[in-house]
Amino acid sequence: MDLRALAAKALADLGYDGLYNEADDCACKADDRADDLFPCGAPSLGGCKPGYLGKCDAATCPSGGGCGWHITATKDDESEREV
Repeated sequence: MDLRALAAKALADLGYDGLYNEADDCACKADDRADDLFPCGAPSLGGCKPGYLGKCDAATCPSGGGCGWHITATKDDESEREV
């Protein structure tokens, strides 16, 4: 098991959906495909935090909207998490 797979399992076991980094405006999902984690190549040990999946809100999106999803510190209503 590599670091990516280990991180994906730990996040899932703890109820998180992925990682986010506010300073870099980035996020990655931890789902059944561990290769979705760290698309940048490696986690930022000082910046990446565990978070929850939510829909993109164009009003608050740093990229202007249209992302489809975000990982944030707060859990959305379960009905809104299907992205």
